Amino acid sequence: MGMSISGHESPKRTRVWYDCERDESVSEAILTATSEHKACEPTELAPLGEYADTDALDTLFGAESSFSPSLSNGNLEFEYDDVVVKVDTMGVVEIIDPD
Repeated sequence: MGMSISGHESPKRTRVWYDCERDESVSEAILTATSEHKACEPTELAPLGEYADTDALDTLFGAESSFSPSLSNGNLEFEYDDVVVKVDTMGVVEIIDPD
């Protein structure tokens, strides 16, 4: 799977690094990070597509191509079910319990 999981930095936060050059998309990395954070299987999570446009996520935070307007620098934060997801162009996905 090529993704490194740093584990829980605190009881409320999980950080995962993803590599946008490999075959796993950022939306898949978000599901992996969220399932790690919640200690469940990805299939037990709510559909990510109900909370964010997964095609847009994968395009903006994926590998650069001539057909893709990927970001060179930026980040995005959104609510996914009962957690907050932060994604940045440096290859970090953070899952945070809301306060």
